[in-house]
Amino acid sequence: MGRSSVVEYVQGEAAAAWVLDAIREASPPRSRVLSAAKQIAAVALYLHAAGSLCEERALHAAGRAYAQKLRPTAAALKKAVSEARAILQFGLEPELAESLRDELPLGRLARIDAALRGVNQAQVTRARAEALAGGRGGRPIQPPRTAYGEVLKLLDLVRAGDLSARAELMAIQDLMRRAPPPARTADRRGASQ
Repeated sequence: MGRSSVVEYVQGEAAAAWVLDAIREASPPRSRVLSAAKQIAAVALYLHAAGSLCEERALHAAGRAYAQKLRPTAAALKKAVSEARAILQFGLEPELAESLRDELPLGRLARIDAALRGVNQAQVTRARAEALAGGRGGRPIQPPRTAYGEVLKLLDLVRAGDLSARAELMAIQDLMRRAPPPARTADRRGASQ
């Protein structure tokens, strides 16, 4: 990293601390403060849109500012930065940073806040998992498993000689024997005829 890069980075970290304070204070009245991931994404997006840092360096500076200000655990910080990266890559319009370049600082903050409040973290996580096919940053989407499918897997394991699977299958059989029979409509109190 050259001298000018170091100066830009240090200035970016100072700006990140200011933006983090501003984004926390600028939340609309009676609204919740943005999540950790969204706060980090907001700071990174602001720094990137201001043109002071590339997206990855802005994300790093935002993560450091968040860590210094709020002192999360290392694991919580790692998760929040990862989720912030996913928000920036999969949750926002790609041209948003470019469109924010000409905004005044407070207008830029307001637009970033509004954009991030419209992001659904669960959808972003799903989009990242699909895009990365489950590698780094998300599990692949799998169809829901049924109880029947799980019992079939246990049967296969029993056939292969797995004693623990056999014990589990026997426990399931025992539970099924002790379960009350399903209620029929005619047996329910107040059932229409």
